[in-house]
Amino acid sequence: MLIRTVDKNSLEYPRRLDKLPDAPPALRVVGRIPDMPLVALVGTRNADTRMNRFATELASGLVSRRIGVISGGALGIDSAAHEGALAANGSTVAVLGSGFEHIFPQKNKKLFEQIAASGAVISEFPDRTPPARWTFPKRNRLVAAMAGAVVVVQAPIRSGSMITARISKEIGVPLGAVPGAPTDHLAMGCNQLIRNGAALISCVDDIVDLLGCDTYCQQLDLPGTVKQVMQSTEKAPLGLSSTEQRIWDQLSLDATHIDDIALGTKMPMQVVNAAVLSMELSGLIEDLGGRRFVRK
Repeated sequence: MLIRTVDKNSLEYPRRLDKLPDAPPALRVVGRIPDMPLVALVGTRNADTRMNRFATELASGLVSRRIGVISGGALGIDSAAHEGALAANGSTVAVLGSGFEHIFPQKNKKLFEQIAASGAVISEFPDRTPPARWTFPKRNRLVAAMAGAVVVVQAPIRSGSMITARISKEIGVPLGAVPGAPTDHLAMGCNQLIRNGAALISCVDDIVDLLGCDTYCQQLDLPGTVKQVMQSTEKAPLGLSSTEQRIWDQLSLDATHIDDIALGTKMPMQVVNAAVLSMELSGLIEDLGGRRFVRK
């Protein structure tokens, strides 16, 4: 496998990672990171057959709507999601919890080669870093940050997927979960997430709704892609700073996700977050929910 280094100065570096306070300065990459919206499908390594199959179906359905899949490359739900995307001739990204000289799990080495052929396998760790307890939570934060939405397919209360879910909420990435039977310990994490406000996911269209785009995403009108929208003819308010003016120019008659604002302005997420909050408090813009803003 040809391993490349993609640093923050590269156009291929995922700008979504800028929302992380500890974003990696560079990534090690095999393949090419797809320039398209991604949904994270994550879950337990010990998933049952039924939920593995459902993860595969969700991934295939997302690909049919021109949405890529990102996950952690682990056994169980992660592998099922990657395989579903590949089966539908789509793109998927696997984020490793180790360096490339210590591929884990070894059982998925062939799967990672298939992923890299049409998508990418990435790691923030030096190639000689072995998998360890501390590397997987760091891996999970990249999965959450690179996604336009995170969906937990099946997970117990104590699960790495719950870490991914927590991080997604902290950085403002829409979160959904697939419900399970109250007596199923493998679903208790998902049920808890839904009880605490995560969107209930029962089909691909629920994920599309979570992303905030039309059913077939024909215009890719969702977080993570710069949209072509109808611009408002309304003049900008007086007294805007240069940063606020650039943000104002990105807003339109349609709701615009904060990730799209950051992509369109090419400004760091921290700067965009601070300016958007100031503009919201000043009554210039309004959050319609899910960090989607319009001029007020």
